[in-house]
Amino acid sequence: MHTLAPDGLIRLTYTELRCVRIHLNMAWSDMDLLSELLQQGVQATDAGYCEYVSDARKPCISLGWAWYLYDPSGGIMLAPGGISSNVMLRCDAGYDLGAIQTGRLLESWINEYDWQVLFALEVMPACPIKQ
Repeated sequence: MHTLAPDGLIRLTYTELRCVRIHLNMAWSDMDLLSELLQQGVQATDAGYCEYVSDARKPCISLGWAWYLYDPSGGIMLAPGGISSNVMLRCDAGYDLGAIQTGRLLESWINEYDWQVLFALEVMPACPIKQ
């Protein structure tokens, strides 16, 4: 079992992270985010935020990110801005990888997790999607 460090982060190696199971805790649409993405030229029809949390793990790992529904394909995409989390990844020797490298690895792991399928099944029927 991992504990919370004094800085509030849970430290794991990438190998340990890959063993963590997560589930959707909450998700919501956000019209301000959609407007911001449209101003940036992103072809989106809906956008919002979501949080996934770890199963059966104390303290709980929390991963949150912005998402958008891509207009041409209807696919659910990770919005620019990265992932917010209470995780700091570390190397096998125990040293922190830092916020930037942790963010990149979390994004890679999230994309391997196939979150879009689970998200669509659990959230999209309930979200007001503009056609």
